[in-house]
Amino acid sequence: MVGPVQYTVDARSPDRWVFFDFSRGSVVESPGPLDWDLAFRRFRIIVNGGRGFAGTGAIADLGDVPFESNEAMPDTGWVETEVRSDSSNPAVARWYSYGWSSHILRPRPNVYAVRTADGRHARMRMISYYCPGAIPGCLTFAYVYLGSGTD
Repeated sequence: MVGPVQYTVDARSPDRWVFFDFSRGSVVESPGPLDWDLAFRRFRIIVNGGRGFAGTGAIADLGDVPFESNEAMPDTGWVETEVRSDSSNPAVARWYSYGWSSHILRPRPNVYAVRTADGRHARMRMISYYCPGAIPGCLTFAYVYLGSGTD
């Protein structure tokens, strides 16, 4: 088990996915088909799993539960990425609430179970969406990499 770790991904570009690998604990430049678990582009998050992806990844929304929970990974509720004109993963598509008058994204308190591209597991919670200077597109999240799926 690794973590909890807090990590920030600079996903400001609207045209480029930024890839993250839990086993390395970092962003991966030009990854191979199985060298990444999550990808970020602005406020969008996808997992390396589903039709058109090499990995077996999926995400399950655990809801507003304590991040430090020692719960095992769920048996059901896993959602793969959907490839569309703007790919998304429905389980994490609404990780934020949007202030219509303030135009600010605020993370929801939900915790997400992540099945990685190679079938291992992590738990994550989104913390913020803003880079220094209140510039949008830097996604900060906390995670615990569980490896086999149990604490």
